[in-house]
Amino acid sequence: MAGYLDEALALLPGKPLNILVPPSSRKNFARRGYNPVELICSKSPKLRSLKRVSARSIKFTLDQRGLSARDRRENLEGAFEVESGSGPLLIVDDVVTTGATALSLASASAAAGFEVAGICVVARRNSPGQTRESKKA
Repeated sequence: MAGYLDEALALLPGKPLNILVPPSSRKNFARRGYNPVELICSKSPKLRSLKRVSARSIKFTLDQRGLSARDRRENLEGAFEVESGSGPLLIVDDVVTTGATALSLASASAAAGFEVAGICVVARRNSPGQTRESKKA
């Protein structure tokens, strides 16, 4: 999977200098014992060469499963704090369903002084009732 992220990184118009991986929830980290996105990124020489930027959750959020796209955005609005910095930043997440996590992280990253150069995800999940044709629209 890291190879695919390397390929995606090569497609970005500008080379990011920084990388941000969303923090795992405490529950998920306790269950797995690791952050899957951090593990994947650690296998990529290109991603390992980027400066690591940290983010943390700063508010209680509901489990995203079962929430509508609007509810997901509202749930994650203002949910993250990103360390201060500057320069182009790449956000790497494991799964995108509605994009709420990536958008919330992008907003927090911009507020911290970064320029979001791109967002890469390992997998895209179809929402219930979403068809291949509706994704293209």
